[in-house]
Amino acid sequence: MNRLLLIALGTRGDVQPAIALGRGLRDAGFGVTVLAGDDFGDWITAHGLVFAPSGIDMQALMRSPDGIAWAHARSPSEEIRRMRALFRRFGPTSARAILGAAADADILVGAFTADATATAVAEKLGKPYFTTALQPLHPTRSGAATSQPVLAGRDSVLNRLAGRLAEWFLFGVFEETVHAWRRELGLPPWTRRAYYDRLHAVPTLCGFSAHAVPRPPDWPAHKAVTGYWFLDDDDGWEPPTDLVAFLAAGPPPVYVGFGSMSDPDGAATGDLILRALRRQGLRAVLAQGWAGLGMGAAPASPSAAAPRRVDRDDVYVLPAAPHTWLFPRMAGVVHHGGAGTTGAAFRAGVPQLVIPHFADQPFWGRRTHALGVGVRPIARRDLTEPALARGLAALVGSPELASRAATLGTAIRAEDGVRNAVATFQRWLAEPGVGRRSARPDAPPGNVRG
Repeated sequence: MNRLLLIALGTRGDVQPAIALGRGLRDAGFGVTVLAGDDFGDWITAHGLVFAPSGIDMQALMRSPDGIAWAHARSPSEEIRRMRALFRRFGPTSARAILGAAADADILVGAFTADATATAVAEKLGKPYFTTALQPLHPTRSGAATSQPVLAGRDSVLNRLAGRLAEWFLFGVFEETVHAWRRELGLPPWTRRAYYDRLHAVPTLCGFSAHAVPRPPDWPAHKAVTGYWFLDDDDGWEPPTDLVAFLAAGPPPVYVGFGSMSDPDGAATGDLILRALRRQGLRAVLAQGWAGLGMGAAPASPSAAAPRRVDRDDVYVLPAAPHTWLFPRMAGVVHHGGAGTTGAAFRAGVPQLVIPHFADQPFWGRRTHALGVGVRPIARRDLTEPALARGLAALVGSPELASRAATLGTAIRAEDGVRNAVATFQRWLAEPGVGRRSARPDAPPGNVRG
């Protein structure tokens, strides 16, 4: 039995699809260990997977002053600067955790958040390395699959150049830390070009749908778009009786929630949301999340507080609920634009309004709008009561928007992303040298069939 180390560094949106993929790989006969934030251990083991702690509490990180400053950066340059500081602080801890957990693994499966350090571990130990992506990362001419496209609505070499430029800046985030890590492992330092030539050669399972982001024709064959990796973990979950009563008491509400995003003043943000909802006369389910929206202060964990309502009959506040159960009952979904939440809303077939904070969230906000299933996104730094009220009105006021969202939902629900990913992974393993070739520092890109 091949033993896999599946690395899922990040917030809930990074860990949840990794658990879904891990379960699929386990059911296919692999031994699966998931390395993730220390606060996700119980959740991972509850799904029958082995847990390896990263040494980092992700919720505490995101609620720290540095985490809040990163999530609420006022410009791309500030976001990069804040990210670099966090990587310097936490990168060595997670790198050593990966090295320790990799000792018992036959194969390493990384992710965007861990590639820089995990590739060095694979190289040091001489073990095959594969990776995953929840958003399109490989440079391409496609504007639809470029995080910061020059020409979003068409194919252009300028979009590929924009993708290369994004890689250049990203390398600067982890360059210092990774050079130190490679020295510690007795490995030579990377140049930008050497690192990305090596990373581009790694077989990559992309956990999103081609219905949401069409696969670029200029991608190499070993970048496989499989469909979303949904974790249907609502078995045995019972909604609170007062939530059921609230949903039955009127027309479908809108959902508002920012998931794992922290907030310097969750109470004030919650009040802004409530005022915008009142302005449009909308009922809502307000998800507390890590920001503590609608509560004044967030609980110690997403499940620590019992569901509670603000002092309004038209708004219900709850700490968390499975998106698979909740979203199909909503008139629309207002969220932060995380890849997992966006995919869940696509699957539910409901219109979206994205309030992107940072990272890949602006990309997903643009995609929902470009697909005609979401209204124009509002950057978190531009969120005001009037702007949100206008967005809410557009969200619930267009039958065409709702119809397109429902059509996309039907297509997404017809896919089995986990099964596709497992089948692709098994096919790659059957090819001699795959993964092990890509772990070599001199491996050329495009050397794997898919």
